[in-house]
Amino acid sequence: MDIVSRVKGILLSPKTEWPVIAGEPATVNSLYTGYAMILAAIPAVCLIIGSVLFGSPKDGLITAIVMYVLGLALLFLQAKVVEAVAPNFGGKADTVAGLKLVMYAATPVWIVGVLYLVPVPAIFGLLALVAMLYGLYLLFLGVRPITNCPEDKSLVLTLVIIGVSIIVYFALIFIVKLIVGIFVDAGGAVVG
Repeated sequence: MDIVSRVKGILLSPKTEWPVIAGEPATVNSLYTGYAMILAAIPAVCLIIGSVLFGSPKDGLITAIVMYVLGLALLFLQAKVVEAVAPNFGGKADTVAGLKLVMYAATPVWIVGVLYLVPVPAIFGLLALVAMLYGLYLLFLGVRPITNCPEDKSLVLTLVIIGVSIIVYFALIFIVKLIVGIFVDAGGAVVG
């Protein structure tokens, strides 16, 4: 399936799209190169363009690169979370299935990233929140067909995936800030 059809399918008819996604053969590489790396570039590129037009190009470039790389890394960590917790709820342990789930559920967040071109933070913030909530709904809809967990456990599995993913996200942010802080302090000590 081409990327435009997949985006339309997952956003406009997710209940019928998830079973199709579940049945498609895929690899981690094919999912990243054929979908995630392309769509994750939308907010990154729009942030760079928006910062050139309305802000600080250097800050926009650095933020976009970090956001892009960490976003792709976080997808893999979330897929591993799905792989680890799904068997506890009757689902299958599978990295590719986990990646399908979290990657396609992230679609609305990537698409709304085009709003980095608009210098109105309130509009962006509101629509980003709506996109995130819709992504969580997509995650819920996809849990059952992708992980094969029983219907009565799909809500709990979704909540566990979200909870553990939030913990992983904040741990990753903490580690990045720690590493950046070490380099900034080391650079300041050398310069000072």
